[in-house]
Amino acid sequence: MSALCMQTIVHGRTVQVVLSPERRTARIHIVDDESGSYPPRTISIEQYLSAGMTDEQIARHVLEVVTMSVEQLARLQPFDRASGNCNRTRHSH
Repeated sequence: MSALCMQTIVHGRTVQVVLSPERRTARIHIVDDESGSYPPRTISIEQYLSAGMTDEQIARHVLEVVTMSVEQLARLQPFDRASGNCNRTRHSH
């Protein structure tokens, strides 16, 4: 089997999910136009495989969850700037 890759752009960040069914993992990469890339994160997809989801369904689901997280973080950033918090914490999901 080969890896399956899906990506999207959310609030200036490229989110990429690389699914490795033989390893039963998904690797998540996030690259920010302003800050550069965040450390990649690897998650288990065991529960999705056990539930009978196809590789494409799993990749789409993981991409949707990460996309929602990035959108939520983007909504919080204006609040952080308004409160004078200049420290930017990098989050990878």
